[in-house]
Amino acid sequence: MIQQDPRISIDADLVVVGNGVVGLSTALACRHLDPDQRILLIGPSHRPGAASPAAAAMLAAASEVRPSTFDDPGMTSWIELVCEAVRHWPEWLGEVAERSRVPSSLVPHITRGIAVVGNEHDSGFDAILHAVERFGSMSHRIDIEEVGLLRTDIPKRCLLIEEEGGIDPVELLRFLDHCIDAVGIERLDGRVRRVEAGRVILESGSLIRA
Repeated sequence: MIQQDPRISIDADLVVVGNGVVGLSTALACRHLDPDQRILLIGPSHRPGAASPAAAAMLAAASEVRPSTFDDPGMTSWIELVCEAVRHWPEWLGEVAERSRVPSSLVPHITRGIAVVGNEHDSGFDAILHAVERFGSMSHRIDIEEVGLLRTDIPKRCLLIEEEGGIDPVELLRFLDHCIDAVGIERLDGRVRRVEAGRVILESGSLIRA
């Protein structure tokens, strides 16, 4: 259910600001933890320029490593966390579908395989090779000619990281929207002006108490 901006205050047990992948996922996780709480999800119903359609597509870890990544403890911890997250995506999607009681046919497909190319002496490529070995990622060397849209006289090495890949962000948003509706989370079509302790003020001037 999507409500239009009200002119009166609304009370909710929990307010989630933002209806992209992070906001939708957060609202679902909270609903699954406590089915009885009133959750209100705030965000514009029309989101053509949202970050999710661009940012949610890549499921990559080792292929994101740079030569200096493992020199920084913070970056090392971050990339290790990303690696674990990539591996748990199929399990997470299935769990969200099951707990939301939506058909498995709605679960978006994950396309596996990221090809990484590099020159014979390429510190970036070497760093990715090191990450693949460190994480135990499934991968194998492939012939440059197997990768389309490349000038074969430039890159000398090519590695296919099998467990990394991508997911259609539009399908992912559609799937999460179905789950939100299936578990009865209320949605408010609006934009937030500011968040304060215990309340959210919309651009329309409406006040949401939580």
